[in-house]
Amino acid sequence: MSQKNPNAGVLRGDAPGQYRPEIDGLRAIAVLAVIICHSGTTWVPGGFVGVDVFFVISGYLITRILLGELEAGVFTLAGFYERRARRILPALFCVLLCCLPFAWFLLLPDQLEKFSRSILWALVFISNFWFRGETGYFAADANEMPLLHTWSLGVEEQFYLFFPLLVFLCWRGKQRKWILTAVVLLVAFWSLKYADRKSWHGSAGVFFVTQARVWELFLGALAAIYLTRWRASAPRRWLAETGSALGLLMILFACARFGTGTPFPGRYTLLPALGALGVILFATPQTLCGRLLSLKPVVGVGLVSYSAYLWHQPVFVFARLSDFFLGLSYWPERIVKILLCLLPLALAYLSWRFVEQPFRRKQFLRRDHIFHLSIGWGVLLGAIALGGVWSQGWPGRFSPEESDLLMSHGARTRYVGGRFNEIQKNQEAFGAADRPRVLILGDSYAQDLVNMLHENKLLPGAQIRARFMPPICQIYRGGEDALAFVEGKYKKLCAETIPRFHEGLRDFVDQADMVVLAASWTEWSAERLPATLRNLEIPPQTRVIVLGRKNFGEVRRRRYLELSREEKIALRNASSPAHLRINARMKQNLDAAGIEFIDLHAIVCGEASGTCPVFTPEGKLISHDGGHLTQAGAAYLGRLLKEHSALGTM
Repeated sequence: MSQKNPNAGVLRGDAPGQYRPEIDGLRAIAVLAVIICHSGTTWVPGGFVGVDVFFVISGYLITRILLGELEAGVFTLAGFYERRARRILPALFCVLLCCLPFAWFLLLPDQLEKFSRSILWALVFISNFWFRGETGYFAADANEMPLLHTWSLGVEEQFYLFFPLLVFLCWRGKQRKWILTAVVLLVAFWSLKYADRKSWHGSAGVFFVTQARVWELFLGALAAIYLTRWRASAPRRWLAETGSALGLLMILFACARFGTGTPFPGRYTLLPALGALGVILFATPQTLCGRLLSLKPVVGVGLVSYSAYLWHQPVFVFARLSDFFLGLSYWPERIVKILLCLLPLALAYLSWRFVEQPFRRKQFLRRDHIFHLSIGWGVLLGAIALGGVWSQGWPGRFSPEESDLLMSHGARTRYVGGRFNEIQKNQEAFGAADRPRVLILGDSYAQDLVNMLHENKLLPGAQIRARFMPPICQIYRGGEDALAFVEGKYKKLCAETIPRFHEGLRDFVDQADMVVLAASWTEWSAERLPATLRNLEIPPQTRVIVLGRKNFGEVRRRRYLELSREEKIALRNASSPAHLRINARMKQNLDAAGIEFIDLHAIVCGEASGTCPVFTPEGKLISHDGGHLTQAGAAYLGRLLKEHSALGTM
């Protein structure tokens, strides 16, 4: 009686045509993690690592196909790009077309202009570099960008552009697998080192750039090279079980434990990337991990994962900008979020069934037809997008009376920081004491303060000097290491910024008649603020004023267009509980230390009020983002400060 081989069914080699259902299962894990993470829930804070899993899978699958075709002598660039066009473009064009009417009705002019630009960059697959300069992946305005997720398509398409040529050039001679392996290893090592260095310096843009991501695709390529050209026999069953299970657990751990503060993409990205590698190398339908990933419902989600990824960001953005949530306000929030996650999956099935599948069949359209249609639809979408850019978002859709609601993000940013930045350029010592000498320290909330002073002609004739501290670093001076409180990805940036902030500061402090601190204080910096002020060694005759945080809740500009003037004036938004808690703690600590504290929230919103007005008594928007002031908001808050007399003439 023959004994059953304990390694039966375990992957020995990796043939290009061999279907691996566990890879589709891995795709399902990746796309579900991304969808749940972006839905606004806190269930999977690190779900964005699903994109990294996709990168590893893509590198593996493409390399496996390329090596098989090169070995068989049937590789052509035209054939390769035909498959990529069939796979990627029809579903992408479908989603872009469906987005257009929603963008027209829901996006404000600045948002529509950005959306139009993102279409143009997405069509040529370099939107990742455009988004790098426009927003951070975790920034608040990311929730207003329906095509932000196309950055990852840009990375993959740029990989598809040069990688086949690299493999073709390396795949020559007797030592070809050695040469290809060495080149891929070197490029992957350089890319990972680059990503790690940039992410630890707090560079938000590194999240998007190809040179910081290509190592993940090359990691998948190494898996394909190893499985198809190096591994001659199957690993032992225990190793296959352990390796695949550990890989899946690494991905799930990253999804559960990572968050917006994780330095990314760098050394931390190794966890989900190596996890994906473990599943690719060791999982089969015979291992426990492979059996789980090969379940029909899981594989089904994996099959539609590309379409699901394409749909999820537009669905979430347009749902937030519309009254989708208001219409379901009587439903439990958890149920609403689940429905929101299911919607992209439902749309994904439809586009997979009626768009992806037909276009992937060669019998449906010939190669030349695919290329011609791709160019034609690309030109049409590009022309529509150019119209949105040229018109600056078609502002004629709205009344000019709503100019405060329609102001572009760039104009808002220039207003908030413009005057403060000009003042900060002057680092000369204070002049004679015949004019008041005022030192302002803080972040963008200090910039708001400068605008409040200017709009209301407060402190006329004063000599003003200013120093800026990014909110990610916070103002602190004491015995503890401030970097211990800073998010990991910003530690290196703050290590350079904090010493520059304090350099020469003592000279200004000694000369100032008034020192004003205004910032978006965090709990740790607010708690230590009395100690910070003591350690700044401000002369006893100098007046010290600390401004508390301000918060006007979630601002929904699009919805406010429909309100009457009376409705605007009456509108109040709920403030963040954390904001109220920090202000209360600051007031308690600073009052006890005898330091003058101005609670902006109490002045504008009322003592112990959990809500704040969104518009001034004249019906003008106070803040575009809930924190920073418009010109009308600066004038309004400045008037209230003047009445409060805390910043009166000296």
